[in-house]
Amino acid sequence: MKHLGALVLINVLIVSAYFVFATEISAKRVIVFASIGLSLGVAVMLCNRITRIKIPGIAEITSTLEKATADASEVETIRKDVEQQRDSIALIVRDANKGREDLDTVASLSSDAKAKADKLAEVLTRAQETLEDIKTVSEFGLLLSKASNDDRSAFDSLLAIAKDQKHAFWRISNQALIRIITDPQVTGLMTYSIDWKKDHNLDPAQATLDEFAEAYKREVSVRQPTVISALWQQERFPKSKRLQVLYEVIKTTASIRCLHHACKVMNGESKIGKNILAYAEYIEWWEKNRLSYEEQEKAHLTKEDQ
Repeated sequence: MKHLGALVLINVLIVSAYFVFATEISAKRVIVFASIGLSLGVAVMLCNRITRIKIPGIAEITSTLEKATADASEVETIRKDVEQQRDSIALIVRDANKGREDLDTVASLSSDAKAKADKLAEVLTRAQETLEDIKTVSEFGLLLSKASNDDRSAFDSLLAIAKDQKHAFWRISNQALIRIITDPQVTGLMTYSIDWKKDHNLDPAQATLDEFAEAYKREVSVRQPTVISALWQQERFPKSKRLQVLYEVIKTTASIRCLHHACKVMNGESKIGKNILAYAEYIEWWEKNRLSYEEQEKAHLTKEDQ
């Protein structure tokens, strides 16, 4: 029983040391565990010395155990076992300390790695934002270039930006639109003549609406306004037909020059008095008044027939 008690004491010491140095268990719990374990070990070692228990007034209870006395040699053996286990305990403590140092090192490395990763992420985010800014500026520069080269689609995009005061390029868009609507190439101060016979094999005074439409499609944008003017001058066509042609040009043309010229010609009839920045008003005006023009023309024809 002495050997068993000694083993209990040794194991309690080893396990307690492990709990203290290699785990996160609180010191209070380790102390409670060690106290209970040490008490149990001592109790087991001393049980061999209990030979008799007396209870006065009742009886004498004798407990016969395996041995009546403690052998000195066995006590010495237990002492040597404890001495031998001391080195094991020291190794456990050393390993536990090294393990804690390694954990601290890993935690420090992990913290440094996270800081570097955050720094890299910040740099990458800024780089991405810079690339986006460059892309936006580049795209807007391309938009300005297209609008300056008679691109109706780019003109419409600038017009949309100019209506949004929160847009980053709002002011530049307005300035660009002013330059466009005052450009001689757009306003018609520079005109281009057409050799109708040579270029289209037709006489404007006798050409049909379909022939005018075909000539308009075949011409380059700088001379399309000349086709529009020639058609408008043919009063042999009903005014509603000619206004409808202007309406289609304003809605669909890919040329800023043609847009300006069609609005200018229609303005002579509509009296709106606005430039191409308000071309939508010309479209609305014709959609609102088309039927009245057609009805007046029908009434006029009926009157002539009578």
